[in-house]
Amino acid sequence: MNDILGILAIIILVILASFHINDKYKQYKKLKSYFKEELQKLELISPELYRHKNSVIAIDIKNALIVSICFNRPTELYTFKTEYILPCSTNKVILTFNETDYEFMIIISRENGGIVRRYHVLDIRDIEVIEEYEIIEQKEFITHIYMKIYVDDIETPYFLIDFLRFRVRVNSKNHFNIRDIAEESMEKIKILILRATKNNADNNRRDVVSTSNISFNISGNVYGSMMATQGAATMNNNIYINEIEKMIEVNGGKDKEELRIMVNEIIELLEEKKEIKKGILLKYSEQLEKHSWITGAIAQLTLGWLIGK
Repeated sequence: MNDILGILAIIILVILASFHINDKYKQYKKLKSYFKEELQKLELISPELYRHKNSVIAIDIKNALIVSICFNRPTELYTFKTEYILPCSTNKVILTFNETDYEFMIIISRENGGIVRRYHVLDIRDIEVIEEYEIIEQKEFITHIYMKIYVDDIETPYFLIDFLRFRVRVNSKNHFNIRDIAEESMEKIKILILRATKNNADNNRRDVVSTSNISFNISGNVYGSMMATQGAATMNNNIYINEIEKMIEVNGGKDKEELRIMVNEIIELLEEKKEIKKGILLKYSEQLEKHSWITGAIAQLTLGWLIGK
């Protein structure tokens, strides 16, 4: 009798499971049909598709469009030139990069409301790879391999990109492979930040050069005096300081404090109108050579201050 009841219980469980699977399949087909119809309306050109549960992110690189489709919610479109795409393992979070203009977008699945943010790469304050693990039956497993991106955004100060979909054994081949992918992605973003910083410094240098056609009235030694463009110059204590501080924070590395001291010494000279002696920055020559990205910004700071820009 017990054997018969056991067999009946198994049969009932199998039937219930088959109904559940059938319902899931119907839901899947319904969602697939909905996404297909929405995409056809937009006439996208070979879009990259990233599906997460009841939502899809479609990236049309040729038309510079990003489309966020969520079941039973209005479809949202964003104009953005995409050159590099970085999805998390589940497609819940997608990063798209415009490497030409040094911008990026973060799109988070809209199933629970969704988030879309657009930033310049110099808005990134820091970036790191983090691992989380747990112990199961005395065995260590990696549960998450995150890339954590800190940005200048009070509302959302950081984002997590998870590269791991299923847990893996610590120090396994899969662990090292996925860790390498996360670190390579992080290095790619760091290189983009460096390029943006250099581009910013180059623009600053070009701005300094563009002022070379200004006629200055200078007499005697540059001591306790100010240069002016056919009129009285006024000091502006906030010129470029915030920008330089931001550049130091992002790119200064271990030399941040020494770079800050150097900039503060320059500002002190300008504010107090002290004699600018030849070779005053010689002791910082190694840092200036090592961090060439800051020289253009310092030149523009000094010139802007002297002409009262």
